[in-house]
Amino acid sequence: QMSGSGSAFFGLFEERAAAARARKALEAGGFRALPARTLSLEQFRERTERPLRGIRSKVSRQAR
Repeated sequence: QMSGSGSAFFGLFEERAAAARARKALEAGGFRALPARTLSLEQFRERTERPLRGIRSKVSRQAR
């Protein structure tokens, strides 16, 4: 199923193979297609907290 607004469209697929077929079809039509996957809240936090920890410690050292 495809959905979108303006210049962006999103497709949700239950199977990776179906997503790959849709991507190939879009690219064949001259569109740019980027794959992505849904993250759980825990996965999101793991991926965003790690980079922020380094920034926070760097900022606190600069404030001293």
